[in-house]
Amino acid sequence: MSTVQLRFSITAMICCCLLFTGLVEKAQAQTSLQGIRYSSQPGQTDQIELLLTGTSTIKDFTIKGKNPRLVFDLMDTKITRTVASATKVAGNLVREVRVAMHRGKQPKTRVVLDMVSLDDVHYSHHFAEKTGTLVINIFKGAQAAVPVKKTPQKTAASQPAPLKQRQQKKVTRAQGTQPPLPRQAPPNDSPSQAAPSEHPVLEKISYENSPGKGELVMFKLNGFHPPKVHGVEEGLPRAVCDFERATLGKDVKNQLDIKGKYVRTVRVGKHLKPPKIRVVVDLEPNNNYDLQQVFFKEDNLFVIIVNPID
Repeated sequence: MSTVQLRFSITAMICCCLLFTGLVEKAQAQTSLQGIRYSSQPGQTDQIELLLTGTSTIKDFTIKGKNPRLVFDLMDTKITRTVASATKVAGNLVREVRVAMHRGKQPKTRVVLDMVSLDDVHYSHHFAEKTGTLVINIFKGAQAAVPVKKTPQKTAASQPAPLKQRQQKKVTRAQGTQPPLPRQAPPNDSPSQAAPSEHPVLEKISYENSPGKGELVMFKLNGFHPPKVHGVEEGLPRAVCDFERATLGKDVKNQLDIKGKYVRTVRVGKHLKPPKIRVVVDLEPNNNYDLQQVFFKEDNLFVIIVNPID
């Protein structure tokens, strides 16, 4: 692959990531649903586990009537060939699990749970960080949900709400110590319209090698201040991030010697005309790279994910 193709790869991913509005979080696309597991818990409780390979926005709702259903939409998620389109289960509450890929402007994977009934049925879902699994607990009556380990995003409620009160939540795939996605607003709520800080501050830069995900360069800011990013392919390949009108936090060093497999160094400089903080991520030469960007708005965290292109 030539350097021209490398530039296209970087530019294409940057364009895709920056097309979203500045008020909506952008999770990594092309997450895959790799498997589904079912188990029956003590009492009238069923558990469905969805094995994901990345991040996804979860939208859930119910359909009542003669064929009651519980539906989970996994946005920007595809299905691998190993997942059956329909699986019958001998559950207390769930009769069958069906999956389908919906394409179009908002591609998604829809997981439909055909229910015995929705009368007095409650459910909760959380992301199991160690296994990278979205766990859905469905139960009858006011009994407590299956205990789960609380995660920093606090998506698991202490008492599950009735079906009509459920809200959509965010889920992340856990790799190493990658920060979880922040909590998402209810479906009918619009994103926060809080005004950005007048003085952007780059508070911290860190690095993480996340197996199966890539090498992550993470930028902690004091607000929603996504940088302008471009790739440079001549000579030493690098990604350049310009944080306009920003200042540096006291803990930010001028250079971080990463010495990762693909990320070599992170260099930080201050420009006066125009005022900005420029961060340069130096990459190992003789490789072609796929650079992806994610901004976790509520965490004020901007992440560059570095992976090679075969």
